[in-house]
Amino acid sequence: MKASSSSLPEGRRGQILACALLVIALFLVWSVALGPVFGLYAARAHRIAVAEETLERMRHLQEILPHLRLTAARLPQEGSRLIEGSSDAIAGANLQDLVQKIASTQGADLGSTETLTPVRDGHYRRIGLHITLTAPYAVLVHVLTSFETSTPAMVSDALHLHLHEAESEGAAPDSMSCDMNVFAYRRDTGAQKGSAP
Repeated sequence: MKASSSSLPEGRRGQILACALLVIALFLVWSVALGPVFGLYAARAHRIAVAEETLERMRHLQEILPHLRLTAARLPQEGSRLIEGSSDAIAGANLQDLVQKIASTQGADLGSTETLTPVRDGHYRRIGLHITLTAPYAVLVHVLTSFETSTPAMVSDALHLHLHEAESEGAAPDSMSCDMNVFAYRRDTGAQKGSAP
């Protein structure tokens, strides 16, 4: 015993070694016992926080649900968002009639229309027109808004605005020329028959 005890470092070196052993012992205790306990506590606290947040959201939804139902009940019943037509040609004609109606209602002059090649898009057929409108800027904005909110739904693309030569056309001084593509969709009734796009 005397030999082993005399081989241990003494003084400052011994204190440093004792402190190191103490740190190692505390680390082992933390890793084996306290670490998992604190880990479980943190995980449980996280689950409680998520549950409380979810509960708060559910309470908020429960509060606004009657209002949402009332709002939905007051909304007008809309028709189909798809263009009608048993074929691409009929759907294209219906789309042209709808565009003409909207342009006339808003006070725009529909200069020309060109039928675009129909394209299959999933279970639908995209029916398109290339059109040219002449009207003041404010009227063109109303026409585009009507396109977006119409039934059936329409999508505008490749829109270009040009200053209109009022002297040669007899249009209003603030008229602009607008050319764009207008698309609507119809259900692809021939999708299962292998019809070509």
